[in-house]
Amino acid sequence: MIWAYSDGSQTLAQHLPTNKGSLSVDYSCPSFSGSSGGNNGSSGGNSGSGGSSNSSSGSSGGNSSGSGGSSGSSSQANGSGCQPSSLPGYTCSVQLSKNAYTLHWAVNKDSTVSMAAQVATTGFVGIGFSKDGKMTNSDAAIGNVPPGALANGAAVGAYYLGGRDVGSVQPTDTWSVTNTSVTTSNGYTTMVFTRSMGTGHVPIDASAPTTIIWAYSPDGSTALAYHASNFGSASIDFVKGTSTAGQGSSTAAYIAHGVLLALAFALLMPLAILLARLLLADRPHGALLNLNSGKDLRPLGFQLHRGIQLSALVVAVAGMIVIFVQAGSKGLSWTHGQVGLAAVILALLQAVVGFIRPDKTAPNRFKWLVAHCVIGATTIALAWTAMFLGIDLYHTKFMENVTWCYWVTGICVSMFGFMYLLLVIPDSILSSMKPKEHKIAGKGGTAGGV
Repeated sequence: MIWAYSDGSQTLAQHLPTNKGSLSVDYSCPSFSGSSGGNNGSSGGNSGSGGSSNSSSGSSGGNSSGSGGSSGSSSQANGSGCQPSSLPGYTCSVQLSKNAYTLHWAVNKDSTVSMAAQVATTGFVGIGFSKDGKMTNSDAAIGNVPPGALANGAAVGAYYLGGRDVGSVQPTDTWSVTNTSVTTSNGYTTMVFTRSMGTGHVPIDASAPTTIIWAYSPDGSTALAYHASNFGSASIDFVKGTSTAGQGSSTAAYIAHGVLLALAFALLMPLAILLARLLLADRPHGALLNLNSGKDLRPLGFQLHRGIQLSALVVAVAGMIVIFVQAGSKGLSWTHGQVGLAAVILALLQAVVGFIRPDKTAPNRFKWLVAHCVIGATTIALAWTAMFLGIDLYHTKFMENVTWCYWVTGICVSMFGFMYLLLVIPDSILSSMKPKEHKIAGKGGTAGGV
């Protein structure tokens, strides 16, 4: 049993966090065990929304509307392996986003599921059902939007998500929500509804996990708008009560991946190539800085070229590890991932080729040089292609404005290309830049030595 009492007011309202508790009573014998107010008891709701000060207020909305959400059909004996819900009328719960989004549910005997989403926002709340964890071609229940924003004027509406933009969020009649309510208190919004398991574009599977997606307002506004980074996905077996968190809303790993790979392929590797052209005289067209220099800069050029290239390779591998930890092998399902992986593999191969460099006098030196140049050029081309694909993928995935990324990357690529062309101008032009030697009759020397 659960208990609560007022702070003195006779108006039925939210009880104080300390004015509540729970008891386990065996009425056939004079013994019982209980939990006092404020603990993680069945009525406390402290674990429901990730914070005792806010969760009890969130539970208030869930309590009043949760019982309505599952009225008319008794809950099945399910969820034996789930995290118990802190809301009366619900069996299981899962925290989709720490301290921000908790979903409670109960499967009813009439093959419906009653749900309550407790979210740390005063704006709109959405919970969707997806085939692949993406918005497009998914169903979603959305609530706490302005009057008239929902087709039926209800607190919660059923939608079909035809795409990723707000205009693609359309009311649908392929499934419906009943027993709906939305309450907001102390910064938390609780959205309650019941839906049938077998209807909609994406029905709830009674025998296997269902992929759900979730989102909520980024700024507390009830206007239906872009959710920014407040979204994610999970896999939930509503009958068994088990759940597996999916991709969250954090963009940190994706940003780190992009920064590391851009540093490797847009800065370090091009710099190493330019230094090789400037300082290594055994390149096909000579070395520019050696033309008028009294010093042999080739040893320095070689050390700089090799050191920077190896540094770039370490940075690139680190960037691949970051994204693999975040997304696993799913990243290879995108063209960006496939092209990027090919670029990193070629960069590793280039390092191996560099270490087996034959001596300058070896007959196969020229063939090695050609292979080294071809592998390097192919690596850079693939890496730059992957960078632009990655920027586009990030925009598609997180719907953020990345125009500046296109500009920065385009400028870097253009500058490198322009400088590289200047360093591979024909031998005849390079030769004309060398100090000319004028023979002095009878001396066999040069004009400079006179």
